[in-house]
Amino acid sequence: MQFPDHQRSFHTAVEQVDGDRVVVCRGEIDCQATDELWRAVEQVGAGGRPVTIDLAGTTFMDSAGINLLLRAYVARGRVTDAVVLRSPSEPVRRTLTVAGIADVFRIDDR
Repeated sequence: MQFPDHQRSFHTAVEQVDGDRVVVCRGEIDCQATDELWRAVEQVGAGGRPVTIDLAGTTFMDSAGINLLLRAYVARGRVTDAVVLRSPSEPVRRTLTVAGIADVFRIDDR
C-alpha cells in the first residue's frame, strides 16, 4: 500500500553534494523502506563507485536497515571506504554500536 508523501515515515533521494552523488535518508529505516533505499544505493554505486548515505535525518533504524547496509558493504567488496555513512543520527549510531558493526563503515561527520 502506498501512502501519500505527508503520511510516509521514510523518504530517500539522490542528491549532488560537493560533487558526489549521495543517498539522503529521512525518517525511519525499517522493512518497508529497504526496497526504496536499495534502489538509491544501487543507483549511486553504479560502476563500482563508493556509496555515501546521509543518515543525519534518520530517526530510527532496525535490523532491516542493518542488513541493507551490510548488503551494500558486501556488494562493494567488503571495503570500509566503499560505503560511507554521513552524519548518522544518534539513533542510528546506537543501532550500529549495539549490532557491533560501527567499525565496518567509514563515518563522515560533516
